[in-house]
Amino acid sequence: MTDKVTRPSRHHDRAQDPYGQFAMPAHSSLLNAGEVMSRFDAAPWLGVKWHCTIMHLRALNLQAEGGAMAKTKENEAVGVAGVSAVERALEVLTAFRRGDVSLTLAELAERTGLVKSTIMRLAVSLQQYRLIARLPDGSYRLDAETLRLGTAYQQAFNLADHVMPALERLALQTGETAAFYVRHGEERLCLFRVESSNRIRMHVQPGDRRPMDQSASAQVLRLFADGPTRTGADAKLPLFTSGATDPHAASSATPVFGMGQALMGALIVSGPVSRLTAERAQEIRGVLLDEAAKLTQACGGIPLASSSRKFSLRRTPLNRKNQTEQAG
Repeated sequence: MTDKVTRPSRHHDRAQDPYGQFAMPAHSSLLNAGEVMSRFDAAPWLGVKWHCTIMHLRALNLQAEGGAMAKTKENEAVGVAGVSAVERALEVLTAFRRGDVSLTLAELAERTGLVKSTIMRLAVSLQQYRLIARLPDGSYRLDAETLRLGTAYQQAFNLADHVMPALERLALQTGETAAFYVRHGEERLCLFRVESSNRIRMHVQPGDRRPMDQSASAQVLRLFADGPTRTGADAKLPLFTSGATDPHAASSATPVFGMGQALMGALIVSGPVSRLTAERAQEIRGVLLDEAAKLTQACGGIPLASSSRKFSLRRTPLNRKNQTEQAG
């Protein structure tokens, strides 16, 4: 014999619930569905009417939760925007360039595009943190805190953190092996390397040494040992060679500079001569130069060549002597 639940009338509801324990409050849309369910379990005679109410409240709760989550995401997106006052202060700070002993208020205004009164107010805050100092003649110079920050950056800088992602992108986009070489006495040392995904590839491992021959990477390490040449050689990057070290290998290389335009190393793409031809090297030239520019900026240097410049890859050895002879 099964229990039969009858639907009570309005008068029956009031008789069994004289104090309105199970009555729907005026703020029913805010009532917790779990609370209503507990009441429903305690009084099954409430029947279908309250069951539908519970389902409705559950739907309202889900909508409210979804709306709260969406609003949170919107607030997070809005919070990503920078602070304009901080950005203006950094414009003043980064207006100083290598070789600047001091800058006048007019020079700062010209370089930043800010009005003088704004620069003076920002300078007060920068002076409080010893980032810049005001000289007796009214001009400004960098202060000691910038040296401390620079030293801290150098100590925390890890070359591998910047080089390896660049090599991975190069290998992925070109399909060839990407590497980073530095000069080690009369040899060149493979410091970092990411292998090509092709089965036929050059097998050189990090730590391997190669002679300072006429290969593209060796030429770059010699030619730019003292920094940018300030000649036409800077515009003829990257250098491309085929069969210089190995008759079956070709490579394309360009320099990477750091603080003070000191040479950090040579960024190269290498592969078999059958695949890395002069024409193919020209096709991937932009990718190589772009990665070298990003890496140079990450190391604190100023990039030389832009991938938008058009010229043929140089295939003959370069040195500072014949550059001088050609100029003469």
